[in-house]
Amino acid sequence: MAVARFKGVSINLLVSNLYTTRFLKHAYEMGVNPVPDLKFWNIPDTIWNRIVLPWKKKNLPGRPKKLRIPSTGKKRKLQSCSKCGKKRTQENNLFGTII
Repeated sequence: MAVARFKGVSINLLVSNLYTTRFLKHAYEMGVNPVPDLKFWNIPDTIWNRIVLPWKKKNLPGRPKKLRIPSTGKKRKLQSCSKCGKKRTQENNLFGTII
């Protein structure tokens, strides 16, 4: 709206008539009825007997995460320093003194 005012263009030219209150009132003139209970629906057996499977999982694009937080009860693997041979976990990034 700010750009339209700056350029001197009427805002009414940029908006469709379908978004006016007149069309909104016209859409609901007949009234809205509530949906009846499921036992009153008329659904064919061919629809009830269909099996709907979930979507197949797709791998996300990009490189997978290298360090993941293990679930409860699992211990993290110990890594060893290539210089001194000391063991460490992922939480403890320091090996101690580097030789």
